[in-house]
Amino acid sequence: MNTDSTTTVSLRRLILLRVAMLTVITAFLVAAVFAWFGLLPMAGKIAEHQFDVARTRVEAGLAEVFIPPVSLLDMSRGWLSGQAPDLESPEAFNRLFQPVLESSKQMNSVVAGKSQGQGWLLLQRADGSWRNRMTDIPRRGKQQLLIDRLPDGSTVQRWEDQDYDPRKRPWFRAAMESTNREGVS
Repeated sequence: MNTDSTTTVSLRRLILLRVAMLTVITAFLVAAVFAWFGLLPMAGKIAEHQFDVARTRVEAGLAEVFIPPVSLLDMSRGWLSGQAPDLESPEAFNRLFQPVLESSKQMNSVVAGKSQGQGWLLLQRADGSWRNRMTDIPRRGKQQLLIDRLPDGSTVQRWEDQDYDPRKRPWFRAAMESTNREGVS
């Protein structure tokens, strides 16, 4: 009798073990199929959505930085009425572009140049001063007229040798290579 009860217990145990193993394997397969066909695609869609949100935020931030200055500079095309400002006196150039710089937190300078080698710079400095650099390569070569307007209202004007040619600057080259050449000379 001992043999029968041992065999019966062993058979019962074997069946329970197999049912338990079958249940565990079935649960594992169901979980794997759910993960493969449900969770992974959902995680991909969530990641894609988060990437789209981040891209939209970056685009909005860049637009906030670049669109207003570009719009202001586009509006300024007609301000000079086809006439280049005086290279001896920056007042006309400053009168047009100083308000642009004062109203834009993203810009601190405006540069302009002509294909003949003339160039204008208006730079707003952190200390509240302003600097103009007037370039006339055909007439003065490397001699640049620098005019600093200090926060106290005084003006310092000097000539300085600088190896600067607006035609060699990336902004000038990009403007000359642009398909939209309106107002480029």
